Amino acid sequence: MAGQNSQTVATACGWRTAYHKVSKPRELHYPWVVISPERVPYDRLGQFGRFTKYLVDHHYKLLKNGFWLAWGLHVAEALYSVKLCKTKGITDSSTQQRWFIQTFLFGIASLSHLLAYRTQLKKQR
Repeated sequence: MAGQNSQTVATACGWRTAYHKVSKPRELHYPWVVISPERVPYDRLGQFGRFTKYLVDHHYKLLKNGFWLAWGLHVAEALYSVKLCKTKGITDSSTQQRWFIQTFLFGIASLSHLLAYRTQLKKQR
């Protein structure tokens, strides 16, 4: 799929699959740039490498703060997912733990599914 444009990939795989195929390398690249910027092979990344090198050289504090803000938001979302599980009647601790882990890893993309979850109420006659 390397030679296809993003719209073709989105059509062939579904937009969520395409999003994850495109976003995962960036998610791995960002921590690498913040934690160990001297080990990133900027010259092998083409224009993206030049742009990343510019950000590291001129806006490193912003990159670092953004990285830790993102981590904090993911932790907050994960904690909220556990509270939301309890509110929605999901009492199994292993299920709550899985929601916590999934929401920590994928953030709002995961939390939105839990927010949309509706419990099945029994009709009383």
